[in-house]
Amino acid sequence: FFAALASSASSPPNKTVVSSTKASSSTWSEDLTAAAAAAELPAAAGGGLKRSLEVLHLPSCNMTPNSSVELSKMEALRELDLSSCRNDTAYISHATDFLERLGEDEDAPLRQSLQVLNVSRVPPAAPALALGVFARFKNLRVLDLSHCELSTTSVERLQELLPASLQWLSLAWNPHVTDASIKSISEVLLNMEFLDVCGCG
Repeated sequence: FFAALASSASSPPNKTVVSSTKASSSTWSEDLTAAAAAAELPAAAGGGLKRSLEVLHLPSCNMTPNSSVELSKMEALRELDLSSCRNDTAYISHATDFLERLGEDEDAPLRQSLQVLNVSRVPPAAPALALGVFARFKNLRVLDLSHCELSTTSVERLQELLPASLQWLSLAWNPHVTDASIKSISEVLLNMEFLDVCGCG
């Protein structure tokens, strides 16, 4: 279901999609070679990612300080997959910085453009949720927070921390999600069409 709904927010065939396993030289600068193959997100020479990029899939990738800066500059990004954070202290720090950076600038185009966000298995999603970062994306329709080690406090405030535009939400395998929190979410997020709570408490 996630793939089907996400595809409706994806770019049309004539738009470029970049993934961690293959990338178009028209989107990245010409010297993007080994770094992409190793699932790295570089600030490529000559300007890095184009700000007009609409779809970016980077599951299980490394993230550096340059990565968070590059991503936060995206002006037309509609779909972003940062799932499966590696268990590395430095990476987690950079991912947290990126998630916080996303919500800092009230005029950032990304706050209006982003529709699909997958941060499953990314521990920094928990503090980002607590800071209300996701609620700042006014047109976010799909959000995957499965396996994110959400804290009890975050779960208790979910209805305050998520954007009203959400239609698809996964909270699967977050043990602190309870029947009470599920009920409160369903009462507040009136556009919700699908809620995944598999493996929750």
